[in-house]
Amino acid sequence: MSEILIFTILATIAAVYSILPKHRQLRLGYSIGAKRRTAVAGLSIGILLLYVISLYFDYVVEQATVPGIGALEASTLMFSVEVVQLVFAILIVSLFLAVFFRDSPTIRNSGFLREQMQQLMNGTQYNTLTSIIEDNYDTLIKKPTTAEEQVAQYTETVLLDTGFSEHYALNNPQLGVQLITDVNLDEFARIDAVDLFLRAVIKHKSSILYREIRNNKHRIDTDRYEIPEENQLLYALLNECDVAHQLRAYQAIGDTTLHILEEQGRKDRDEYNHRRKSFSVGHDSDEGFRDPVFVAIRFFDIMVSESIYQGMQTHMWLYYYTHFTNQICSNFEITDHSNPNEEFANDYSYLLYEMFSTLENWMRLSNRNSDSITMNIQNPDAAVENGDILKSSTRCFIQCHREILTTDEIPSRFKRERTESLFKTFFKLAASQNSEAQKYGEALLAYMEQELRAHGNPPSPYRSELQTMFYSIEHELRIKEPMDLTLVDDIKSRLKL
Repeated sequence: MSEILIFTILATIAAVYSILPKHRQLRLGYSIGAKRRTAVAGLSIGILLLYVISLYFDYVVEQATVPGIGALEASTLMFSVEVVQLVFAILIVSLFLAVFFRDSPTIRNSGFLREQMQQLMNGTQYNTLTSIIEDNYDTLIKKPTTAEEQVAQYTETVLLDTGFSEHYALNNPQLGVQLITDVNLDEFARIDAVDLFLRAVIKHKSSILYREIRNNKHRIDTDRYEIPEENQLLYALLNECDVAHQLRAYQAIGDTTLHILEEQGRKDRDEYNHRRKSFSVGHDSDEGFRDPVFVAIRFFDIMVSESIYQGMQTHMWLYYYTHFTNQICSNFEITDHSNPNEEFANDYSYLLYEMFSTLENWMRLSNRNSDSITMNIQNPDAAVENGDILKSSTRCFIQCHREILTTDEIPSRFKRERTESLFKTFFKLAASQNSEAQKYGEALLAYMEQELRAHGNPPSPYRSELQTMFYSIEHELRIKEPMDLTLVDDIKSRLKL
């Protein structure tokens, strides 16, 4: 009997529905409009009526008691009824399969959807809520119609909620990546939503950002990182660095990192002061790639380096290195777990070194004869030129050096090594055959002169510390850099050391 098959099919649909994820179950409420509901109801009633009729004709076949209708005719009619039943069942099944399993469901009841989203939000059922938004991305975010405007506005409210942002940043980061890559969201608060997403991924060590920074160690050449498409977040932001600039990626990462450092400074036990050798093997270890400050420093390294090669005419907010350095120096302490005679007395020492060496790498790019490196320096002086990344990095370099030298808690060995590294960078630029590199070397001294003049009367701690460090390395500089003896004398004369 066909009704057994039909009811088995319908029962199977009900069973499948019960095991579907909740976000797909909810499609039944918002993806079937009034007309389709009426059609389903009509088909269901039709199946029941036809079932009753089939019972009647079954009785006719057995009893042959209806005048004018023989057993053959009754059997034929019964077969027709069962075929129609089966067609009705197939139509219902097709409708439900289309609703449950199509990639992008159609929203036909936006009021129901908004109500369900509110309930999910209030119940912090973020997984289901995220899946609904991903399912209906085009409708809810990209191109909502007038009828869907209210539920689209509520979706925006959801994506601007801090709790929800932190959840999907960890569990469904592809939604955040999609917001970053979708440059045509004119009516949607894309910048604010991405800001919350990026603040979440830098805060949580199990996020996509930590994984991708750890996996993004390879370089196209010695200076430029390779950013493969597999690293979805970094590729979305930095394949065209203008995207990162427009979305203020630097601010989300930078401000959150500063907050983390400030929170460390308020603690009775600052873990960066009380650990030692966590980062001691540097690039060969994954330890740093589990630390938010290290990951932020590396993110700026990748972003600014790529911006140089892409010809960005903005400093890309590399001055966050200055802010990081200032806060680290404010937090810096020598504790029982520190050894001031070692290269890195504590973890803060290594983080300062990482920023310092990164700034040196950017500055030394000017010494390379490569058309792919953008150099926009206008004047080799202490003027601020925010349109030139290399000159901005030179200014930031001196700001960081001043802060390190004037922090009493930082060991003399670390100050001396950073000062020696600074002057070696100057020598490489000033003695370069590349005239552009020479300009950056001149700008480096000009920024240092400016810092010394700014605090020159009475003599600033920076001047006295710089004199001490310079005298401690002068002999070594003259031995190691015999071609730059005149440059050493020029430094002493210009900086009045």
